[in-house]
This record gives sequence, C-alpha cells and structure tokens, in this order.
Amino acid sequence: MVMADNIDLLNLKITSESGDDRYVIFTLAEGTFAVNCKYVVSIEPPAKITELANAPAGVRGVGYYKDEAINIFDLRIIFGYPTHEYYVENEINIGRHITEHENWASEINAHVAGGADLSFNSDPFGCDLGKWLESYKTDNMNIKNLIKRIGPVHEQFHKFSNRAAGFNSNNTEETDKFLAEAQAVKNELMRNLKELNSILLSQAKELTIILKIKDKKIGIIIDDAESVEPMDEIQELPPVTLVTDYIRNLGFRNKDKQIALIIEAEMFV
Repeated sequence: MVMADNIDLLNLKITSESGDDRYVIFTLAEGTFAVNCKYVVSIEPPAKITELANAPAGVRGVGYYKDEAINIFDLRIIFGYPTHEYYVENEINIGRHITEHENWASEINAHVAGGADLSFNSDPFGCDLGKWLESYKTDNMNIKNLIKRIGPVHEQFHKFSNRAAGFNSNNTEETDKFLAEAQAVKNELMRNLKELNSILLSQAKELTIILKIKDKKIGIIIDDAESVEPMDEIQELPPVTLVTDYIRNLGFRNKDKQIALIIEAEMFV
C-alpha cells in the first residue's frame, strides 16, 4: 500500500485497511468517477498552479505538494468537459436572459409611451428563461429557493406584455403609474437574476487528488470528493465504448449500485 495508516482526506478518512477494493468517489461535471485508494496520497484544496509553455495535453501546470513540484492534470480538459465558469456563462447564460428581458421591458415602455410594436412573448414558460427555470435541477438549497422566488416575479413580468398590448390611455398619470409598476417588477427580476448568476458562478469547486504512481507523485483536479467506499463489482468496458485510455473499467458502488467510471491512474505517468 502506498497510503499511510490514517490519512485525512479533507473530510474523508482512509485507513490502512483500505484494500484494492476501496475507491475515492468523486464528481466531475455531470459524471461520477473513482480512483483506487492504493494510489491516493491526499486530497488537497486548490493550490497555486504555474502554467507551463508547451505542457503535455491535459496538464494545467506545476503545483506543489509538501514542497515537491508535481504536474497537475485537469480532468475537465482531458475528458473534454467545459470549465464550470464556461458552463455558467455560455450554456446557462443568465446574462443573455437578462439582456432579453431588459430589451422586452424597453419595448413595453416604448409601446405604452408611443404605440411602438411589441414582439414580446407574453408566455412566461415560452421564453428561454422560463424553460430553463422549469427544467434546471440542483441539490443546492440556496439556488432552489432563489429559483422559487424568481418564478412568480418572472411570470408577473410577462403579464405586463398583455397589459401593455391592451393599454390605451391618454392620461399621463395612468401611463406613469403603469410604467412605474412595470419598472419595479423588472428591477426585482434583474436583481434576482444577477444574484442567481453570482451564486451559480460561486458553486465552482476544485480539489486536487494527489496520487503516487510508480514512486512519482502527480495531482488530478476534480470538482468534489464524495466518499471512500468499496466497489465489489468491476467490469471492463467494451472496446467500442472506450473514448480515452484513462478509463477502461467501471464499477458498481457498494452502497447504491450506481455506476462510477474508474480512472486508470497509471496512465498519468
């Protein structure tokens, strides 16, 4: 065994009894992965990494473990996953939803003030933001609660399209009141969406698993470490399913029989 008798892996514990059937289970993007405990030295918080010119594929740079310089591999790069920031900013893209609803608010104002045409979608579940709010799943309670708060405000915002389409008043006081109400709802929606975007960005997690392979240490960057547990059924992946040499087997987790893809640690050296 490479491992010491009792290593504190942040909030995880591995003992000298951790044989070849025990694995560190970790998450990366939407996937669940595992690496055999016999290679694991430690799990560390994010460390300062110095980027290397002409670094090997998948190597983010050089970091330090106990004053020893080691190569740090970024598994998101190796497996073709986008960074968390890219996912939030380009795939969820709250900024686009904000701009879209800002533009629609401007259309409402222009229509009420001067009769300009409306292209606004009055169905709150028909716009991209409404569809995303309905479909997005998360275990984060802060995000769940914020989405619940955004839903009614978003619906109220869309209702102003129907009200604006039928609005016809030469009374300046009535017009000002309508526009003030619409502005207040828009402002609340924008505040909530900006808060949501900030929370989503802050959810980016990184840990580094330090591995010792053939007397050489390296680090692999993961999203989060979940547990240490045995996997009592290991299956070799069929050749047609192999997309990388870093994964050749899968295992069934002992506690719930869910699948975890097993990292081939020795491929890093």
